[in-house]
Amino acid sequence: MRGVVSLAIVLALPAEMPNRDIMQIATFVVILVTVLGQGTTIGWVIRMTGGERGPSRGQRHHLSVSQARALIARSQEHAMRQLAFAPDGQIVHSRLLEQYAYRAELAERFIPTVDCYNP
Repeated sequence: MRGVVSLAIVLALPAEMPNRDIMQIATFVVILVTVLGQGTTIGWVIRMTGGERGPSRGQRHHLSVSQARALIARSQEHAMRQLAFAPDGQIVHSRLLEQYAYRAELAERFIPTVDCYNP
């Protein structure tokens, strides 16, 4: 998306506009520099500013696809549990809550020891 609007504007300028070609070249160069410059240096900037959070470098815990799906399913069930009850404590959406709990249980039950999606 970066530069799309400015490129569209400069390309929409009338052909008889003075210095139109210089504006087009300048716009293209600015877009190219910002995309390449910022895109290639963002990792370095994050490391230099201490933007990496969590476990120390080299000791990261990566989830498999199945583990991530199970975690998402459990989180969805937890969110649904918050919404399933009326303010007076009576359950309103019992079937929906049941479905989310079942989905989370299945996702956790079928986490393989070796993930076929993430070798």
